Amino acid sequence: MKPLKALPLPPKKRNLLPSGLVKLFLPLALLLLMIGGGVGCAPAEVPLEVAEFASPFETFLDSRMALPETTPPTNPVAVDDDFIDGPVSPQRLFREEQADLDDDGQGETYSLRNGCLSVTDQGDHLLWQSPEEWWIDDFFLGDITNDGRQNLCLSVWREGSYGPYRPFWEDDNDSLVRNHLFLYQMEEAGEHPLEKPSLKAVWQSSHLARPNYRAFIAQIDGEGENHLVVIQGDYENPEAAEIAFWKWNGWGFSPSQNYKIYKNE
Repeated sequence: MKPLKALPLPPKKRNLLPSGLVKLFLPLALLLLMIGGGVGCAPAEVPLEVAEFASPFETFLDSRMALPETTPPTNPVAVDDDFIDGPVSPQRLFREEQADLDDDGQGETYSLRNGCLSVTDQGDHLLWQSPEEWWIDDFFLGDITNDGRQNLCLSVWREGSYGPYRPFWEDDNDSLVRNHLFLYQMEEAGEHPLEKPSLKAVWQSSHLARPNYRAFIAQIDGEGENHLVVIQGDYENPEAAEIAFWKWNGWGFSPSQNYKIYKNE
């Protein structure tokens, strides 16, 4: 009787991808399948682990876009009485205003919609547009610095207390989305016929201690100088509001004497 011979095993199939790539792409494929919900199906809910990757500003942007679009109130805030006339909660404003900030006889159009401000000339050419990483609640125009030049004043929400130029005494820049006040002036066009006027930042605050819901420029007590009048709220309590008066001091704003005539908490 002949001894039995071991039968040869079938040839081993080779992986088409290196094992490292398989390990890398398999979780990604499963994740895409979970998000997409399969072909022809309604998208499944995004897993919590994926939703957590949304930045603080993206979350803030979603909350603002969920608000109904409104136009500015027709009645101004009453600063001589003990009440606030008009909304003091966050809004999604749509408004346009005409002005001639550089006094060249050619007015500009300032248009705010969905948190983005665009500035165009009379030929509808874009002169300036706010960055995508900003949300602008509102803007107002006037000589807030009392130097005889008109300013564009912006109520800006953005992530981080500082821009690219963080003060040297600060260790890092936080990621909270908070309110800022920015001032701009329009610079005249150069001698070249193709050059257009341009906006130049003259002052930009770090985050404000209390967010501004509404703001405008007014003269108080007939002293002949402009003041910044704001309805300021609270980051933690959306219902809190107060009217405050500020005045330009050459490098920033200081409280005016008539500070805080109304408070609602």
